[in-house]
Amino acid sequence: MNIDRSVSRRIAIVRFIMIFGVVILHTPPSSSLGAGAGWFHVVQLFLQNAVFRTTVPVLTFISAYLLFAGDLDRDVAHLYKKKFRTLVLPFAALNGIVLLGVYLAQCHAVSAVLYPIYLPGATGQQWADAAFGYMQMPINYPLNFLRDSIMLIVLTPFFGLLLRNYPIIGLLFVIVFFMGDYDGIFILRNNMAIMFYLGGLFAVYRFNINILDDHAVACLALFLALCAAVLLFDVKNLTWLGLIAPAL
Repeated sequence: MNIDRSVSRRIAIVRFIMIFGVVILHTPPSSSLGAGAGWFHVVQLFLQNAVFRTTVPVLTFISAYLLFAGDLDRDVAHLYKKKFRTLVLPFAALNGIVLLGVYLAQCHAVSAVLYPIYLPGATGQQWADAAFGYMQMPINYPLNFLRDSIMLIVLTPFFGLLLRNYPIIGLLFVIVFFMGDYDGIFILRNNMAIMFYLGGLFAVYRFNINILDDHAVACLALFLALCAAVLLFDVKNLTWLGLIAPAL
């Protein structure tokens, strides 16, 4: 499927904003909204605790949309080869550099510095977590998104089978299976699987993603209002916000 040029341009803009948001998320965090908080503190909390908490679901939706729009799920060999180069290798390199640096620093410090676990005395599972994100986030924790993205690529042929033959049954299955955490440690952020499936659904069935254009201002206002509510009421579970963020 050829993607309309205007849609491609929108996707490029949104991806840029979301990548900027990932950077903001991983700057030193603020604690909470207090009585003496200045405007900078409030804006930082608004962006870190609400607005850019939607980066992962939005980027996941976009990635799936582009993948299934290009029918990559039908050419598994090409898909895996491409994603090995663009996901697996960057994950291994960037996480490996941090892992080596922290290990060497801890060898000289004889204590857990830069990472809560003392790697020279770590167990096999702790090393697996730090190196590969086995049961928890990898040592270079912003790469958690890549870790789960790799797992979703493994599932892409199965998702493609559901999308092209049993789309609604497949959607219900994905929601129940992953939100019920029946996959265990396979996907650490379970809502990513749902966003991935939905992105594929929009691509395979060529849904009009411009359908809300006439309500763009209202959608933006609603999104910002929901983010403000997250901040004001100190909402911790943002799964619901992530699920509706791509639409808004």
